[in-house]
Amino acid sequence: MFRAIGVGYAQSLPSAAALNWVLKDGLGRLSRCIYTACVGSAFDTNLKNAVHRSFALADNVGEVSAKSQIQTVCFDTLGLLLAASLNVISRNNQRLQVGLPFVVYPIFSAIDLCGIYQSLKHVHLQTLTKDRLEIILNTWIQCRYVPSPAEVSKLEGINLFEGRKKRTWPVRIGCLDPKRQVPLLSMLTMTSLSAEDYYFICLEPYSGLRKSHYGILLALREGAGMKDVIMGLLQASYVRKAILSHCETWENIAEASDVSHTISRQWFDLLQNSKHSVQNDLNLLQDQIMSSSWAAKHILLSTQEQARFDFVEDNI
Repeated sequence: MFRAIGVGYAQSLPSAAALNWVLKDGLGRLSRCIYTACVGSAFDTNLKNAVHRSFALADNVGEVSAKSQIQTVCFDTLGLLLAASLNVISRNNQRLQVGLPFVVYPIFSAIDLCGIYQSLKHVHLQTLTKDRLEIILNTWIQCRYVPSPAEVSKLEGINLFEGRKKRTWPVRIGCLDPKRQVPLLSMLTMTSLSAEDYYFICLEPYSGLRKSHYGILLALREGAGMKDVIMGLLQASYVRKAILSHCETWENIAEASDVSHTISRQWFDLLQNSKHSVQNDLNLLQDQIMSSSWAAKHILLSTQEQARFDFVEDNI
């Protein structure tokens, strides 16, 4: 490492070497800060504590944290010893010194990433997010049981970037995009809201690679609690299941420039039937979520998913 930053060469000054070292560490830390500021809200809060807690016995998080720090120091030391050994071996071969980092770095980076991926696969986070809750609700609709955190962690994978998942009629939590034309069915849904409604479900368009596609939007109202989120997402899942059984028909309905009484009646019947299913399932579903080791007090939502609408009642 010291040779790489210039120590030991006659044409380099110790102060220049120290400056390079400071710049290297400083830029690295600055890059991590910028990355965290940009995408940090998409990660679960207290993720490190959750990772350690999932491995701890009898909630002894301190023991696991100490062991993880020891492992980090040991492997860092072994890495430095290996780098120093390779540097000594290749000190008389300038070409080997120049080309060695380009060969060794990708190999060890791949090993490091594989190790991180394998470790994350064995971490079973118990906090509820939109994706995890959607997996739970889809499993509930299909199999009538709530999967454990271990089962969900095998299905959710690792999402490096936010965005639309490549699936038919995806469910999104947020607000309508003001830059896009609002479908007529969505406008009719919003006009039918009452003061007792803390969410609404509507259809929304989004652009694909070749043509526009449609998804399901769950819009939450100011003051909506965890129960409202579960109810809304469960109802949206029931709506999605019904739409997928007649996918082509609903695509034509969503693309229609005019909405007939028959179409609007069909849409509101779908909303009413799905809401009735939610009311029948909610109590048993919540009990099973609590008994399946899920942290069911809060649902962690991203910045976009935390957007809310406000209801203004017209008294005229």
